Amino acid sequence: MSPRVSVLMPARNAERFVAEQVRCVLAQDHASFELVACDNGSADGTWAELERFRGDPRVRLLRNAVGTTVGAVRNRLLRAARGAYVMPCDADDWLLPGSVSRLARFLDRHPAVGYCYGSFLMLETGRGRRLQRAPWVRGRQHDPGADLFEFTANHAGALLRRELALGVGGYDEDTPLDSVSLTLKLAEVTQLRLVPGALTYVYRRRARGGRRPDWARAFLSLARRARQRRATRP
Repeated sequence: MSPRVSVLMPARNAERFVAEQVRCVLAQDHASFELVACDNGSADGTWAELERFRGDPRVRLLRNAVGTTVGAVRNRLLRAARGAYVMPCDADDWLLPGSVSRLARFLDRHPAVGYCYGSFLMLETGRGRRLQRAPWVRGRQHDPGADLFEFTANHAGALLRRELALGVGGYDEDTPLDSVSLTLKLAEVTQLRLVPGALTYVYRRRARGGRRPDWARAFLSLARRARQRRATRP
């Protein structure tokens, strides 16, 4: 029998963090879930860390020999999922206890909602694990009237209906804001709801070397695509 929920975890060069997140997922109390993780062309020991969990029947492992964009690997995971509900989950964060059950109950009770999410505890760290500022909570209700100016729905640790995500074409693969690309499309066909009082996820914003994407330009590009789609809807 297929699991009710599929937790989907892309991982690239996450050797230091991925085992912690896998343990967080496997500690969830939901009665019917799987974890589908994909090593996306890592150059470190990420695959070896994932293979430590191969013996758990709830774990399925995929591997890309050559890294792809995050949107592409998320789409691979989305296609591989067996659950009616899917939960995107990053490899270097923490999924908090009870999160899968709490969000699944919400979708079960609200059939008109296709995407629900809890609040994040945001941790901003430097190259080590030292905090760079005080942690803060991020959790605001998605506003469909303003999402082309400021997108507020949390993505990692959210729970969504798999068929809806596939129906809108999944993630855009040509943008660093792959998560926003999907949630903007879903906002056009279903409700996105914040579950009140639910702290479900710890999001670790880490300092990274190298050139950073132009987030503002990427968002403007996605907003243009969304306006074009919405202009043609009846």
